[in-house]
Amino acid sequence: MEMKDIATGLQHIGIPTNDIAVTIAFYEKLGFTIALRTENKEAKEQVAFLQLGNLMI
Repeated sequence: MEMKDIATGLQHIGIPTNDIAVTIAFYEKLGFTIALRTENKEAKEQVAFLQLGNLMI
């Protein structure tokens, strides 16, 4: 079996940002909603999962 036979889509896409608030506002204007917002304490990073239908970024 080849990868092309099993891969049917993406689970999510990660996009780094310097300003999470501005990034969230941008994607909310496009119709995304916040599915989860948390912090990666080890890396000292804010993390947000934004969803639009089946797409999660």
